[in-house]
Amino acid sequence: MGDWGDTKARLDTLLGNLDLNNEVLDPDARILRDDIRSTLQRLEECKAEVEGWKNQAQEIAKSNADHVKWHREMEAEMERLRAALDKLIRKIETVSKDPSYEAVWLIAQIHNGPYAGPTYSAELDEARAALRGGGEHSKHPTGDYCVYCRSQWPCAEAGEEE
Repeated sequence: MGDWGDTKARLDTLLGNLDLNNEVLDPDARILRDDIRSTLQRLEECKAEVEGWKNQAQEIAKSNADHVKWHREMEAEMERLRAALDKLIRKIETVSKDPSYEAVWLIAQIHNGPYAGPTYSAELDEARAALRGGGEHSKHPTGDYCVYCRSQWPCAEAGEEE
């Protein structure tokens, strides 16, 4: 199949052969000339539609590429935050178990009585849960895997719910 330019050129040639000084030679040629002109007009309309579709496809492809880029950036940011949270949890656990740190609490208890201030144990447990995947087993909105454990959906822990 030829391209648009070839088709248009051939139809223009046919029109030129049918028209001699804007006078059509016979009624059949007139009908053929009118059909060719309407076909040319429709081809122009189709060409415009195809161009519109191409533009839409390019916009969709760009939007998809932007979404993929954003998604990758978010995954990288999540990994960075996950690593930072993991380091913080490990450091808190290390410091909490250090004998010299425990001694500070012992001396404070001797001088001031038992500690009754705020604690971070619930938040630390939440942070640990977040690193394990934290949350409920559920299907990822755009994928066929579990948000919590990242195994294929439905995961064994979620059962048959969707």
